[in-house]
Amino acid sequence: MSRIVTTDGRIDWFQILTDLNRLGVPVSSVSQQTRIPKSTILGWKQGAEPKHADGELLIDLWIGLIGNNRHQAPRTSSWRSMAAPSRPEPAMPTPRPLRPVEDQKEMLPEGLRQKWAELLAARRTARNDGDAKEAERLCQHGLGFLSALFMTNQISHMARDDLREALINS
Repeated sequence: MSRIVTTDGRIDWFQILTDLNRLGVPVSSVSQQTRIPKSTILGWKQGAEPKHADGELLIDLWIGLIGNNRHQAPRTSSWRSMAAPSRPEPAMPTPRPLRPVEDQKEMLPEGLRQKWAELLAARRTARNDGDAKEAERLCQHGLGFLSALFMTNQISHMARDDLREALINS
């Protein structure tokens, strides 16, 4: 008797675009933000795969607006039968454990570490004081700060993800 199992697949671009649309970001705005033609993005929504760099831009936009990290991006499920022998599926890498915030600021350029520490402290204070609006404003400011550093190659994507996680959880 054969058994059907699901395995994690590729990024679900349809779901990424649907999530953005639910937040009020239509395909036309995604196109403007990423400078990728609208027709190309619509192709992704219908099942096409983006180029790596274009996919990274879309994931960065999704992460910035949703607040998740890249390991939480929606993935498609692929179906396969267990009846026939097949190659073992490679294991998905486990996300790196989050380092303490003090260590994470070491990922930033020297001149920006103090600003980062102040931003995290202000966000924690706003959350502790119950000021959700200010905490969210500071979070969005921090996400923009990290995106700018990443886009100008001042931090790696792994550093960006770790710092983003620290910001969201602060």
